[in-house]
Amino acid sequence: MKILQNKVQLLVAIVLLGYILVNIPTPDSLAVAMNSLVGHILVLLLAVFLILRTDPIVAALGIFALYELFRRGRHVDSLNDVELIVTEVSQDTDDEHRKLRKMKGMNGMSMIPTLDLSLEEKMIKKMVPLVASNDGSSASFKPVLDDNMNYSAL
Repeated sequence: MKILQNKVQLLVAIVLLGYILVNIPTPDSLAVAMNSLVGHILVLLLAVFLILRTDPIVAALGIFALYELFRRGRHVDSLNDVELIVTEVSQDTDDEHRKLRKMKGMNGMSMIPTLDLSLEEKMIKKMVPLVASNDGSSASFKPVLDDNMNYSAL
């Protein structure tokens, strides 16, 4: 069995191996095109063509290279999603700041007031600390232990 039958397949195998080993990023325009339905169909047809028309080693390298192409191009959709989320969040925070300014104006406050101590905190500060040396010997309750607890030796 010949490993690679002709020079074209050898050249394709070297190019695919180079793409796999050297971490070349997928261009954004190609990644956007590949992440569409038409891009998926074209890549699937290319994989079928590689399986049917080339040597098994070239086909395996090609399928792995297509996988890497998808994996390296995956960031484009996530970048677009992040840009949309950041835009929405910035709009939301602008709305929130505007609402906060409006509420402060309605309340006549220029800044958030400092809170005083609550009633509970004031009462605790007034309490005298409990410093008693009670060892518990003057307690009227004495616990009783039963000698027959129905236990057995292990």
